[in-house]
Amino acid sequence: MWNIQYKPVILNNRMSKEQQAQRMGQRITALRKMKGWSQQELADATGISRQHVGMIEGGKLMNVAFVTI
Repeated sequence: MWNIQYKPVILNNRMSKEQQAQRMGQRITALRKMKGWSQQELADATGISRQHVGMIEGGKLMNVAFVTI
């Protein structure tokens, strides 16, 4: 899919769900920007709305399915 070097997101039990959501959102934002995509382009590629992408990247969603990601 994306031809970029993978850097795993490290989540651990000591982090709150909010912290985990923020870290995941930051990583998704970084990967999107590395690809040179706008939030709308990522939304189109994944089949979710641009608003949903923004909420994920902003760490506002804590129950994001890995299928979506």
